[in-house]
Amino acid sequence: LVDRPRPFTALPVAPLFPHQADSSFPSRHTLLGMALVAPLLWRSPRVGVCLSIWTLIVGLARVASGVHYLSDIIGGALLAMGVIPIGIALVSFLISHIPHFAARRIGLL
Repeated sequence: LVDRPRPFTALPVAPLFPHQADSSFPSRHTLLGMALVAPLLWRSPRVGVCLSIWTLIVGLARVASGVHYLSDIIGGALLAMGVIPIGIALVSFLISHIPHFAARRIGLL
């Protein structure tokens, strides 16, 4: 979204692992992780919170490794929060419709 250089290209920091020198914002790892965990926050809050914390820990590890800024992680998490309603609606639809569709398909309904 934003063409911001990664910390290892803009600062005198060496990354802990090889990485492309592309844009750092937002953190795609954090964005994808939070977007995948979002439906669990709704269906199983305890598991969802645990996995959300794990996702943020992974994001912070990427900050510590020199490939992201903290704002990249926060931005990725906030962008993912924008898709949570879509994820919840999709999961609700699948939970309510797929079993009926499958039952009709195999001749049970």
